[in-house]
Amino acid sequence: SLTPQKSTTTLAAVLEAAQAGSSPAGCVTSFMPASGTGPITQISGSPSPAAAKWNINIDGGKVRQAKRSSAIHLGDTISLQLG
Repeated sequence: SLTPQKSTTTLAAVLEAAQAGSSPAGCVTSFMPASGTGPITQISGSPSPAAAKWNINIDGGKVRQAKRSSAIHLGDTISLQLG
């Protein structure tokens, strides 16, 4: 389980936590890029080849490009979509 250390984190930290221990197991096996702040280009091997096509929706708000640096607040409901 993910125990919050602070009230705001990044999408990269959420994906790293999901990769380390998600339920069901293997829900997130990998994501790219592995560093930086830019767009998410691949999650669990999709799409192939990697492309900046992942979008994020936070709490039913506006859909926008998913980035490693996207701010996630404690209690947010997030949805990732391959667009």
